[in-house]
Amino acid sequence: MKTYWNIRYCQLWTTSSATQKVCDLPAESVLLGTDFEEAGMTRVVFRASKDFVGFVRSVYLEEVTRVLPDNVVFIENQTYSMQDAAQYVFTKDGVWFNLCGELCICAIAGVSLETFMRQWQAKPLSLYNRIIQKGLSRTTDIPDLVDMARVFPNAYTFSLAETFNLDGRVLITPNRLQRVMREGWNVIVSVHINYQGKLRPSGTLHWINLVAATPNGINAGWIEYYNPFSNSESACSFDELSASMGNPYGLLVKVAL
Repeated sequence: MKTYWNIRYCQLWTTSSATQKVCDLPAESVLLGTDFEEAGMTRVVFRASKDFVGFVRSVYLEEVTRVLPDNVVFIENQTYSMQDAAQYVFTKDGVWFNLCGELCICAIAGVSLETFMRQWQAKPLSLYNRIIQKGLSRTTDIPDLVDMARVFPNAYTFSLAETFNLDGRVLITPNRLQRVMREGWNVIVSVHINYQGKLRPSGTLHWINLVAATPNGINAGWIEYYNPFSNSESACSFDELSASMGNPYGLLVKVAL
């Protein structure tokens, strides 16, 4: 099946004649296509808490295309809905939601989420039990990321404040990012995202892992980053990243495998 998204708010209809509505589809919903088209309508599956099958006007649909890596970390037991963040995971006690820090570390170390969580829990004096409580996953801060990275024997960490300090402030530029990345460092930074996991100047705080920087001009360029929300890599301008970060806050991580 192809994967589509709808470019605007629309309706899912029971038949191609569009006489009876199944449900409404918010803009940019993820839809599975069935390759059946009739009268300018495409039969799709809207996978939420359950599957809703029906027809959408074909002109509203675009195929999901990815150039950068997808499914970066193997995540066991993701929630069923394709509208959920990839970082939402079923457990025997409930659903873990706040796994952006854990997944950034998994992406850097190249391990599955389940493997990492098992190793982290088993590590003496780890912060696992402070973060994972009563089946829920709490949000994480820099000390928690450091503790996670130390699951791996050959892990090294430095705060952004230590690495990018200039005259008493944290100053990040595309060139400075590129230099540390070429030395093998991953840069985990705190950003703001909207409900779709997209970088915004305000919103929910979220960890992402910067994986490449391309300077272009004066304090400008492009950034590639791993986003745990979608479990895939994305790209943005340096200006977009700066607006989403605000005052830069995060951690440099290197794991020698």
